[in-house]
Amino acid sequence: MTKELLLVCTATLVLIGCNFSTNGKRIDGYAAPKRALLVLDVQKDFTSDAARMPVDKSQVVPMIQKINLLISDSQKNGDLVIYIRNIFHKPDIANLFRHFAAVGGSPGIAFDDRLAVVSEHVFAKSQPDAFSNKELEAFLIANRVNEVTVCGVFADQCVYWTSRGALNRGYRVNYVVDAVAATSMKDISKAAKSIEEYGAVLARK
Repeated sequence: MTKELLLVCTATLVLIGCNFSTNGKRIDGYAAPKRALLVLDVQKDFTSDAARMPVDKSQVVPMIQKINLLISDSQKNGDLVIYIRNIFHKPDIANLFRHFAAVGGSPGIAFDDRLAVVSEHVFAKSQPDAFSNKELEAFLIANRVNEVTVCGVFADQCVYWTSRGALNRGYRVNYVVDAVAATSMKDISKAAKSIEEYGAVLARK
């Protein structure tokens, strides 16, 4: 067994059964609540032809097309459009089994060129749940958001755990099953079934 394979196996065993969702103060019942679209990790290291840690390539174009439609609808409805991206730290052993994808300072952290970027609301994270960035949580509270729609990469990881983090705080969560991507359709189906059981609403664009 190679050193890299041993690290992957060890990391996999550690991750089994882990809960990566964060907890925070439950949101208030706002008088004039807003909605937000959370676009997660549509970055070159996950979606481009040269991706270091790719999703299923057949899912990329349909996902981005659906996300761009969601972005357009959000703009028309006056909803916030928020972008999340992974930026992993350089001295992190986990970079080995991520094939050094989305490491800080690398070209792969950039958003996919096909993604419509219409706002400057961009938040970075290095953990699966975007709510691990307290600035995102504060931004949503400051803007009286009580409903989030989630989409992007990976359906069964960051999109899933961010949805769990939102549910933990009392947000209404819409998980858009045809605007996400993963390494397989099976992973998407399993994630969608699980997040629905936790209280999210499954939606399609």
